[in-house]
Amino acid sequence: IDSFPELVANTTISAVIGGTASVISGGKFANGARTGAMQYMFNQASIAARHPDSALSKWARSISKDIESAWKSISSTLSTATDSLRSKLAVGTALKGAFGKGASVSSSFKFNGDTSISVADETGLILKGGVSGSVTLFEQGNINGFYQQFEACFQVCVNAQWDYQGNWNVNGLIVFPIATGVTLSTGYTTSGENIVNYLKNGD
Repeated sequence: IDSFPELVANTTISAVIGGTASVISGGKFANGARTGAMQYMFNQASIAARHPDSALSKWARSISKDIESAWKSISSTLSTATDSLRSKLAVGTALKGAFGKGASVSSSFKFNGDTSISVADETGLILKGGVSGSVTLFEQGNINGFYQQFEACFQVCVNAQWDYQGNWNVNGLIVFPIATGVTLSTGYTTSGENIVNYLKNGD
């Protein structure tokens, strides 16, 4: 990159060369001089922009770092959100019937790989059976063992579960082909992993 005195001198030289070439080719000196000077200054500006210490290069590197940092942050947020969503969505089966008293059995397979099986004693009036899709709306802790549940269904079900350790959750479900009624449950739930371990080891 030329220094300022060199820039002035070389711009003048380029203008003279450009003007002379223009006259030789039948044009005007002024037009050739202007073209020569502007071409030289454009070339110098291009070189300066590409120089690692130039303001433009520094600005471009700063923008690049900001974009990279923002993308990493977005990627991390999306990854966390995806993991959280996978732990809240599930598919399963449900069979529940009660006319005053009854019973139920259900299974749940979450998209993060967690599974659970639940059996319960039912009090209320409900008929629910088929395949289900569910989402955990609110959750505090993990229920594993004895629990109680209140559920209301009209094809779409909403239930609240709680246990004796202070854990609770609220879930929304869609059950097909039938789910209608209201019930209060007292039951037991355990993970598929616990069942497999019990069958293999007996503990």
